[in-house]
Amino acid sequence: MRRGLRSQRQVMFAVLLALGMATRSAAAQRAGESGGAIDSKSGRFAGVFANEPARPPDTVAVSASRTFAALPAVFAALAVPLSVVDSTSMVMGALRVSVRRPVGGQRLSLLLECGTGNYGPNAERYSVQLTMLALVRSIDSTHSEVQTRVEGNASPNGLSTTVRCSSTGRLEERFVELVRQEVGK
Repeated sequence: MRRGLRSQRQVMFAVLLALGMATRSAAAQRAGESGGAIDSKSGRFAGVFANEPARPPDTVAVSASRTFAALPAVFAALAVPLSVVDSTSMVMGALRVSVRRPVGGQRLSLLLECGTGNYGPNAERYSVQLTMLALVRSIDSTHSEVQTRVEGNASPNGLSTTVRCSSTGRLEERFVELVRQEVGK
């Protein structure tokens, strides 16, 4: 009896989670929540990443729709909460979400360079807002490319100043590794 009740709760939770994600996705598309993350003319990341050098896209040996469908599991594996889901532009990710713990099992200071203070890396001591977006594009019917961009802002607790954080490239590498594992299942 308990197992039946537990599995019913798990199913209900999964349904509610899926409905919440679908509602959030639709609302994000209507409201333009992607924050102008994609320039509609060039199809590239717009003003969200002002100072980041472009990382070349990674190629995945499956269709773009299958790659895009794998992204929620990859973000979940990294413990990065989704705040942007745009199925039309095939963009998914986190736009300025607060993180205070390791991401993908790695300390923030290994993923983001936010400078160093008297007590060590600022990414470990400051409040960090992470932006991590992935754009999927079709190359052909059996190949797609994933462009992943990461940056952040850090602010000392209790102060209104911020420090811009650049990516070390490790999170992008781990992301693509997880995408390839997920689509290979």
